[in-house]
Amino acid sequence: MRALPVVVILLMAAGVVQGSHGGPHPSTLELAAPDMQVGVGASLAASLRHPNGDPEPRAKIVFELGTAFGWLELGQRFTNADGEAILEYTPTGPGTFAFRARFNGTSTLDASEAIASTSVADVPLQTVVPTATFVMIVVAIVVGGIWGTYGFVLLGLRRIWIEGGGSPRLRGRRGTKSR
Repeated sequence: MRALPVVVILLMAAGVVQGSHGGPHPSTLELAAPDMQVGVGASLAASLRHPNGDPEPRAKIVFELGTAFGWLELGQRFTNADGEAILEYTPTGPGTFAFRARFNGTSTLDASEAIASTSVADVPLQTVVPTATFVMIVVAIVVGGIWGTYGFVLLGLRRIWIEGGGSPRLRGRRGTKSR
C-alpha cells in the first residue's frame, strides 16, 4: 500500500497524472457571430472563462474564417477584464460562413476553441436601385445632349446659309450672284 502514493507522485512529476493544483485547468471559449450584411462591419465576440466561470483577462484569442483551403487568420485580440475579445469583420460577399476563435492555452489554462456559423446577406435592392431623382437627372442630361446637338447642327446650317455656302443652286435661289 505504501508504493501507491509513491507511484502517483512519480506519475504527477512526469506529467502523466495531474493533481488538483498541478497543471492547466480546462478553459471554456465561446464565440458569438451575428448575422451580417455585405459591406457592413460586424463584431465577432469571444469569451474565455475558467472552469469556475471567472473571466481570463489578457489572453490572446486568434480569430479565423473557414475557407475551402482551411482556416484563414483574420486577426488576434487580447481579452479584456471581462474575458472578452472582439474583432470587427466586414464581409465582402454573401453566403454562410464559419468563424473560429482559438485560445492556445497558458501554464494555468488548457487550450480551447469555439466555432460559430453565420449567414451574410447580400446588399438590399433599395441601395442598388437608383432613386427617381437620379433617373430624372440622367434622362435630362441625355435629352439635353441630344437637343444641344440638334441646336449646334442648326446653327451651323444657318451660318452656311448666311455666308452663301453650299451648292450653287441654293445660292441662286436666294438671289445672290452666281459666278
